[in-house]
Amino acid sequence: MDLSYSTLNKSLQKTQKVLMAIADELNWRLEHEKSYAALKVVLHALRDRLPINEAVQLGAQFPIVIRGVYYEGWNPAKVPIKMKKQDFIDRVHNEYDFGEVQAETIVRVVLQALSEHISEGEMEDIELSLPKSLRELFP
Repeated sequence: MDLSYSTLNKSLQKTQKVLMAIADELNWRLEHEKSYAALKVVLHALRDRLPINEAVQLGAQFPIVIRGVYYEGWNPAKVPIKMKKQDFIDRVHNEYDFGEVQAETIVRVVLQALSEHISEGEMEDIELSLPKSLRELFP
């Protein structure tokens, strides 16, 4: 286990890059809480939809800070929650008021930002463990 400050600092930088990618794409440069909320609600919806093994493998791919957000409040005994595409989008929509931005757009933007920090093989595994309709949301 790496206990150095530089590891935490790198995680903070990677997390900031993900949040800025979301903010840039959704024109939220001055609304940082929306970028964070988008990241959190999409992560939680995805985590709760995945089988436990896939959820854990995905979590291992994230920088430390995002990993903490991802696992916050997780109850493995209650997953996976069956969701199709519209159920997933509705969950994101109901978790936070994103104003005029459509929940489906938010999901796509967050998944795109995250895909840059997840191995291609892991992204494929995640997609294959989801219903076909949900796979349409992935980049």
